[in-house]
Amino acid sequence: MKKLSYLFIVNPVAGNYKANKVMDVLKIQLEGSNIDYKVAYTTHKGGAADLLNKMNFNPYDVIVAVGGDGTVNEVINSMVGTDKIIGIIPSGTGNDLAKSLNIPPNPVEALDMIINGEVVSIDVGRADDRYFTNVASIGLDAEIAYHANKMKKKLSGTKAYILSLIKVLCTFKSFPIELEHEGEIIKKEVMLVAVCNGKFYGGGMKIAPEASLSDGKLDVCLIEKMPKFKLLFLFPTVYKGTHNRYKEVQFYRTDKFIIRPKSGLLNLDGEVFNQDEELKFSVLNSYIKVALRNQKVEMIENQIDHKKIKAPAS
Repeated sequence: MKKLSYLFIVNPVAGNYKANKVMDVLKIQLEGSNIDYKVAYTTHKGGAADLLNKMNFNPYDVIVAVGGDGTVNEVINSMVGTDKIIGIIPSGTGNDLAKSLNIPPNPVEALDMIINGEVVSIDVGRADDRYFTNVASIGLDAEIAYHANKMKKKLSGTKAYILSLIKVLCTFKSFPIELEHEGEIIKKEVMLVAVCNGKFYGGGMKIAPEASLSDGKLDVCLIEKMPKFKLLFLFPTVYKGTHNRYKEVQFYRTDKFIIRPKSGLLNLDGEVFNQDEELKFSVLNSYIKVALRNQKVEMIENQIDHKKIKAPAS
C-alpha cells in the first residue's frame, strides 16, 4: 500500500485563534509518527485558496483543512476536479460541515480519522461558478451571516448568530423570488432560501434535518414572508430541526434549479459574497473524496425518510 503524504492548510485565526493551538497539538502527534506531512499557514481571508493556487500541492495525497467552514470551503473550491482526498480538523466557531459528516470535535480523534479512516465520496453543490459542500443561502440568513462573521472574533458561532439575527430583524424586509425548476416557475415572497447539501449551519442549526451528502440532491428550505415576532419563535426550533411545523416553512428536493432574487448577498458555507440577479444551482454527485471514520456516509444517513420531502411544484 502506498504511503500517503499530507498537506495541512491552517487558518491560525479561525475559532478566535483556536486553529493555531489545535495545530500545535497535532504537530506533537505527527512528530511522533512516520507520517510525511507539511504545514502551511494562511495570512488573510481567502488565504487558503491563495496558498493552494500558488504552491505545488501535487506531491500530497491528502489536503487537510484546519479551521472553520470558511477554510474548508476555500480548500474544497481549490480541490474540486482533482483526485486529492480532503481531511477536516474542525477548529472554527461553527464547524457545521463537520457536524454533518460526524467528524469528532476532538482534534486528535479527527486526525486519527484522517489517517486511519475510510475515504468516502460526497456531493458538492454549485452556485454559478462557486462550490459549496454544506449550505448556500440568500436573504435574511445571508445578512445574518455577514454580521455574524464580524462578531465571531469575540463570540462563539452560536452566540454571534443569535445576536446578528436580532440586529438584522430590526431592518430586514421580505423580498420576491422566482424559483425555476424543470420549466416551471414558482413565485414567492420570502424571508430566506437555504440550499442545503448538509444538515447544519449557523453554528449547529439543523436547517435541513433530512439532507444527505450522498444522494445527488439539494434540499431547499424556503421560509415565506412572516411577521418578525413569529421568526423569533421559529428560529429556536431550527436547532432541533422541527421548524417544518410552521406553515411558512417549505422544503423542496432537487438537483438543478434557478433562483431569481433581488441583488444582495449570497452565503456559501459561512462566507458571504455579493450575488447577481440570477443564481443557478446544481449538485455534483460523489464529486470529492473525504477521509472519514470507518463507516460510510450512507450508513450514517440510512434511516432518513425521504418521503417527507416534496419536489418543487407551483
